[in-house]
Amino acid sequence: MKSVFKKSDLVFNLAVLPLPMSFVDPEKIIKVNDYGTYLVSKVCSEFKIKLVHVSSSEAYGTAKYSSMNENHPLLPTTIYAASKAASEAYVRAFEQSDNLEFVIVRPFNSYGEFMREDTYAAAIPKFYTRISKNKNPIIFGSGNQTRDLTHVEDTAQGIFLAGIKERAIGGTFNIAQGKETSVKTMAKTMIKKYNELTGKKLNLKLNYTKERPGDVKRHLGDIALAKKILGYSPTIILEEGITRYLKWKLKI
Repeated sequence: MKSVFKKSDLVFNLAVLPLPMSFVDPEKIIKVNDYGTYLVSKVCSEFKIKLVHVSSSEAYGTAKYSSMNENHPLLPTTIYAASKAASEAYVRAFEQSDNLEFVIVRPFNSYGEFMREDTYAAAIPKFYTRISKNKNPIIFGSGNQTRDLTHVEDTAQGIFLAGIKERAIGGTFNIAQGKETSVKTMAKTMIKKYNELTGKKLNLKLNYTKERPGDVKRHLGDIALAKKILGYSPTIILEEGITRYLKWKLKI
C-alpha cells in the first residue's frame, strides 16, 4: 500500500465487502471494512495524502426523520452498517491525531451496469435473473421499505467532486438521487421496462417472503449540502437507470 500511495496526492477508499456477507461471515466484513480503513487512513496520514472515504447510507440505519441529512444519527442495524459507521470514526480519529485531510461521502443505494451477480448480489440483479427466466421476483418483507436509488454514474460524479472541491475537506456528504422508491415499485418498474424492451408480455407477480434481518425500513437522502458544497447534481432518474441496466443486460 505504501509503495502505491507515496506516488499519489489523493486516495479514494472504496474497498469494502458487501452487506449480505455480514450475515454469513461478519468477521471478514470487520477485517476489510474497518481494519482496511484503519490501514488506508494510517498510510494517508503518514504521507500527507488527502483521503476521500466512501462510507454508506446504511450507517444511518432506518430513518428517524426524512429526508435524512448528514446530522442524522448513525444507528446501524447490521454488522455491515456498523462497520461503515466505525470506519468513519477511524478516519476522523486520524484527523485529530495526525492531521489527516479527509472527505467522507455516504452513497445511497447505488445501482447500474456491472453490478455483481453472485451470491451477494443486490436486489436489481436478483430481480433481473428471475424476470429474464419468466419467474416472479422475490420480495423480502412487505416491499414497502424504501430506498434512495442512485445510478452509479451519479454516485461516481459525487465521489469525484468530493475529491476536487477544496471546500469539502473535513466534511461529510450524502450522495443520493433525493427520491424515495419502494422495493416493490422497483420490481414492478423492472418488469414493465423489461416487457417494453423485449416486446414480451410477461404476466409476473411479486412473491413475498419473510423479512431480512436488520433490513432498513426507509431511506431518503437530503442532498442539499452536496449540491451547495460539491456542486453535485444527479441527472439519471430511476426509469432511465433501470432502462440502461436492462439494455446492458440484454445487449441491445
